[in-house]
Amino acid sequence: MPIRADSAKLRRSLRRREIEAVFRAVPEDTFGEALELGAGDGFQAPLLAHYAKRVLCTDLNDERLQRVNDPKVAYAICDAEALPYEAGRFDLVYSSNLLEHLPNPARALSEMSRVLRDDGVMIHIVPNRLWKILHLALFYPSQALSLAEIALSRQRRESIGRVESRGNNLKSGRPSFVERNLIPAVHGEYAGHYSEFIGMGASYWKPLFASAGLETAGRIHGLPAHSPYRFGLEAPRRVLSKLGVASCNGYVLRKAGRHSDLTALVVSRNGHQRRVEMPGAPNGLDVGED
Repeated sequence: MPIRADSAKLRRSLRRREIEAVFRAVPEDTFGEALELGAGDGFQAPLLAHYAKRVLCTDLNDERLQRVNDPKVAYAICDAEALPYEAGRFDLVYSSNLLEHLPNPARALSEMSRVLRDDGVMIHIVPNRLWKILHLALFYPSQALSLAEIALSRQRRESIGRVESRGNNLKSGRPSFVERNLIPAVHGEYAGHYSEFIGMGASYWKPLFASAGLETAGRIHGLPAHSPYRFGLEAPRRVLSKLGVASCNGYVLRKAGRHSDLTALVVSRNGHQRRVEMPGAPNGLDVGED
């Protein structure tokens, strides 16, 4: 039997928790049309459809995107850096674990801002620096666990040599065998591990948001804590989450200088404002926020 938790099942559980954290105070069908970018296999699209009348679920990788029969969800293949949609079309633009994989995130954010309505809301979930620390610290324990699985699991042995996916960085190609198995590869579109650590902080994204004419209206709290290796250790994950420790930062954005009732809904909880970025305000672990 495999030692590690089922990766697909655990990933979907984490993605479901993301949606719950983001939209916990949002009523059903609040948004008119939502655009999901970098949707991967499309698992979150039907969950998003609970909060929008229509969801356009998109990804650059046609091989990965799975279509389900949901009357509120449509699918398309598109490049987030060159969106083929008219200006001001969408009430909501949403992505999870996309921005770090874009060669030109500034261009993508400008495109997203262009297709967003003036009173719309944009939400991005991005791995933070705690995630990056876990990525490096747990690489060799994960590899040791993989070797144990190969030794103990016939199913795992039979999977060796099968054609693997194209990975997440579609424009730069898949890392080599050595990078994937002997040394930790850079996860996103960064020159190295140090630049990726810097790039996973809020201080990196704020200027990029501003350059696209966007401002941070609030942050999402209650996102799950996890490593990139899907160990399946649910007890410590829940403890860390209760302590406010998350492996991703959640940014709620609006067009600069624009009022948005939709944004206010997302950043509120039971009628009270969530914690937002204010000078001197406590906001979780520095390693995960800055």
